[in-house]
Formats: sequence, C-alpha cells, structure tokens
Amino acid sequence: MVSAVAVEMSWTLRKHVALGIALQLLVLLAMLSWLLQQGVMFRTRIGVSTFQTQEVDVANEDGTFNTENISLALAPFTNFGNSSSSYGQHISVNDPRPRDIGINSTAITYQPRPRKRYLLPVIHTGGQNVQFTSFKKATAFAYLQNRTIVLAPFFLHGGDQRGWNMRHWRNFSLAFDVDILNQIVPVASLNEFKSVCDGRMKAIHPSNDRTFKANKTLERFLEIERAPKKYTFKTPPYAYDSHILEEEPCLAILLPHYLNPPEKEVGDLIDNHFVRSPIIQEAVDFVLDNVCQGGRLMALHWRNRTGEACVHFWRREEVKKECMKIIPEAAQIAKFISQPLKAFMDRENFACMYVAHPNFAKDVMMYLKETIPEDRLIDSDITTTWNMSAFRQLNADPFQMSLFEQEICYRADLFLRPVVSNWSDFIEEQRLLIGKKTTRVRAIAGLDSHAGRTVSKRYEKYL
Repeated sequence: MVSAVAVEMSWTLRKHVALGIALQLLVLLAMLSWLLQQGVMFRTRIGVSTFQTQEVDVANEDGTFNTENISLALAPFTNFGNSSSSYGQHISVNDPRPRDIGINSTAITYQPRPRKRYLLPVIHTGGQNVQFTSFKKATAFAYLQNRTIVLAPFFLHGGDQRGWNMRHWRNFSLAFDVDILNQIVPVASLNEFKSVCDGRMKAIHPSNDRTFKANKTLERFLEIERAPKKYTFKTPPYAYDSHILEEEPCLAILLPHYLNPPEKEVGDLIDNHFVRSPIIQEAVDFVLDNVCQGGRLMALHWRNRTGEACVHFWRREEVKKECMKIIPEAAQIAKFISQPLKAFMDRENFACMYVAHPNFAKDVMMYLKETIPEDRLIDSDITTTWNMSAFRQLNADPFQMSLFEQEICYRADLFLRPVVSNWSDFIEEQRLLIGKKTTRVRAIAGLDSHAGRTVSKRYEKYL
C-alpha cells in the first residue's frame, strides 16, 4: 500500500516537473520570438551574415504606402548589446527618419524611405487675414514637428456662414507662392492627403471653441471623415515643441488660430516664406513701374468698419437698410483728414498715395481728391487702365484684389494703417522684417492737434 502511494507520488512529481519544463520552454520561445521581431540577432562565431525577412512600409511618390517583404542582411555583432554599434540596428516602420543598416559588404543593401507625416490645418471662419495667420501658425507647427503641411484652401470672409459652397473657396496657390513655402517645409495637396489619410486621421485642437464647426468643414467641404472622439486630443496653445502624436502619419489641427504665436525666430522664418502668388507679384511689379514717376509711394489702408457691418451677408435686411444710411457719413471723414495727409505728403516728399479701400467705400476717393491732386492718388481702379490678363483676373475676384492691394502696401515706402485691422496687422508684420516703417493714420501731424484728436475720437472706428 505504501509502495503504491510512493509510486503515485513519484508519477505526480514527474508530471509537475515536466509541466514546469514545458512552460519554461514556452517562455523562452516567446522571448526568442520577441527578440527576432525587434531585429536583434545573436553574434555568430564564424562571422557569416544572417538574413531576416521583415515587412516594411514603403512610401510612394504620391504619399501612399506599399507593404513589402524585404530581406535585410545584418552583419554579426562585434559588441552584443552595445548601442553605439551601427550593426544590427532595429528598423522601426514608424520611424520617419532614414536609418543606416550595418551589412556585409557583399550583401544587397536596402534602406526604407521615410514615410510622410501630414498636418492638415482646419479653419472654419474669419476674414482671409485671420485665415492666413492661422495657416502661418499651423506651418510653424509643421516646421517644428518635421511634418508635411497640407495646402488646405482659403474661403471668402465668413466661411461656413456663407454656406458650404465651392464658389466661396480659393486654392492656396492663388494666395501664396507654393514653391517658396516649400523651401522650408514640405507641402502636399489636399487630394494627396485625402487619398492617404481619409478614415485613418487623428486630430488635435488648442481650443474647445467651435470644434464642431471645424469638423463640419472637414465633412461638408473638405469631404474628409472627422477623427473619432477617442482620437481627438486637446492640446495647450503653446504646443509647438511637444511630442504630440509625433509618429502619427495623418494628423489634423483644428482651429490653429488659437495657438500662441511661435517664437520670433520661427515666426520670422515663416513670414519670410509667405510670399504672395506669382500673378500678384507680376501685377504689382507692373503698377509700381508705371506710377509716381519714379518718386516715393505712400500707401493708406482705409477701413470702413461701419460699412463692413452694413454689407455682411449674415445681416438681416432691415439692419442693412438702416446701416447703409451711415456709409456716406463715414466717407466724409476723408474731408477732415485730406488736408493733413496732403501736408504730410508734401513735407515727406511722397510723389503719390495708393488708397486701399473696400468697394463700398469708393466715395472716399472723391473727398480726398478735393484736396490732393488726382494724379497723386491711386486706387484699385488703376488695374482697369491696362489690358493685362493678370488685371482681368484680379478685377473678377475680390479675394485676389485684396492680396494685390496688400502687396502694394507691403512694398510702399510708408504704410498708413488704422488702429484695428487684421488686414493691416498682416502687412505690418511682414514690413518689420524688411525694415520698412508703418504709422497709424491718427499720428499724422494735424490729426494729433486738439481739433484733430476730436475728429479722430469721433471717427476712431475708421482711423
């Protein structure tokens, strides 16, 4: 009886030992499999290269990816576990940087191309200069994060409030020179982004304000599936150098306008590469060669903020009718400032002045001409003087005409601006980089007197 029990115990013990050994073997096999997946190869004593087959994402020219099985020839380790050795490096399919692979000199080499990491700016409303500023911030983010910026289109003032209609949108290349921007950050078309990233995108947003409208922009106009809520992340407004989803190839930034301005060095670099499009440059070159008889040019931005409220498309008709009664009064401000402006032009030796004004404020030119000779005043009507295709295109599109006037104000010897204006802010920032002076209209001598200050205060919305 005792012998039978002993035999049974011995058999049970042998079963447990065998089971333990089997479990240890499974653990060792799992560890070996993990090491092989990481691309770690044990050193061989005879110095023969070994080969490993690995799936690698290979980027195509259009930004799409093909998965290929690649035989990588890995040389034996000279110092196993030495991270400073160039041999046997692990190739991560998520690593955008090209890596050197230590190989036997007789083996075929292969280096996977880095995959693109896109950044799509999603802007839903605001005037075009608010949009430009938003895009510049997104470009700074892409530059610092080594991403490819997607050239999302701009829209006419108001964005989604105009309705979701293609007529209200303008391609990036109509506004800025793509080749010059591409000198500092890789660029991609919206179609390329959609072909690669639709349905696999993640998103970040520096503000919770109106993100639902940004998502509507994605779906209704850009026709891109919004990122699921679990893949949409709130970021701080200073997130330029943080490692947010840094390995994610398809990233959208919703409402980049809410990012803080980047550091000055980066901001200046971006500003220097936001150059208006070739058609704008061509038109302004021609105008400046044919006005002012070679003399100095002063530019004035005339902003009629009351008039803006009158013509905005979302105003009710009864509000517009009441508002339109005020526009003539606003234009008459030119009577009060025309004399100080002429005296300033004469004293500072300016041959002529370009007046950038909205179409509904053309009456301002009539009042200025009562004091300033007509041949010293220029506005957008000058583009009708010459029969050029560039001018015909500008006259047909207020979006491009605004860019034309901004370029003239940017190049002028002096720029006079109102106190509040994103349009003028955009120009002044660029003029600072080239050392050109910008002055507030109300600082002109004659407007800084007691009577002038009274006028300025009364019409501060315009000056």
